Amino acid sequence: MTRFTTLSSKGITATLQSGRRHRSRSLLAFVDALSNESSEGPDSLLAKIAFIAPKRLGNAVLRNRCKRLLRAGMTLALENARVRVICDNNNIILMANPKTVEADSSQIAEEIISILEK
Repeated sequence: MTRFTTLSSKGITATLQSGRRHRSRSLLAFVDALSNESSEGPDSLLAKIAFIAPKRLGNAVLRNRCKRLLRAGMTLALENARVRVICDNNNIILMANPKTVEADSSQIAEEIISILEK
């Protein structure tokens, strides 16, 4: 069960500009408090997360694999109750780097948990 929804382009821009930046071995994360957008509707209870794989990583196949790994890692990380609470109160951007390809989803989940619990 997916407990997150896609962050809008306005939310991505705002989070990249004003969010806290955290780096780990296989990803870069930006975390920012939720903006004052309307919180009505079915998506209001879901975390707002964006998964980014820049073109410098390689071709589309490789970038899509990185995004799938990040999504799988976030799904595993959301099994942790503390991470769910943190995600519900923040906009989160997870950006892949070249080491993301070498990791598996459980390693990425551990890194996401350690980043979000800081």
